[in-house]
Amino acid sequence: MRLSTFLAYLVLVTSVAAVAVGGLMYLLPAASVHLYFAVGTAAAFLALCIALFFAGKRAARSSNKHLFTQLVIGSVFGKMLGSLAFLLIYREEAKPENAWYVGIFLILYALYTVFEVWFMTRLAKS
Repeated sequence: MRLSTFLAYLVLVTSVAAVAVGGLMYLLPAASVHLYFAVGTAAAFLALCIALFFAGKRAARSSNKHLFTQLVIGSVFGKMLGSLAFLLIYREEAKPENAWYVGIFLILYALYTVFEVWFMTRLAKS
């Protein structure tokens, strides 16, 4: 997969995420207090996807046939732990007035995870 193709799809996924979260905030004003959390979460997942793309591209070309699999396993585990930490830190530091931040997080997590699986699968085939 070429970088330009990856970036085009990343922009598309980010646009879908913005519409989904923006729609949620529009329909449920109580969720709109978590705007900065939503932007920060999207930025973190965006950065993670970019890092995984370059790491996956390198691992797919590696002479070590297990490197790509190790990268996938490590990224899944790291993403789960990082996500949990992200949610707990937000809850403790921001003391949110409602729990809509969890819904926002899950929407973004699902969208970017589906995209991540898709592009990593394409990288593995190359």
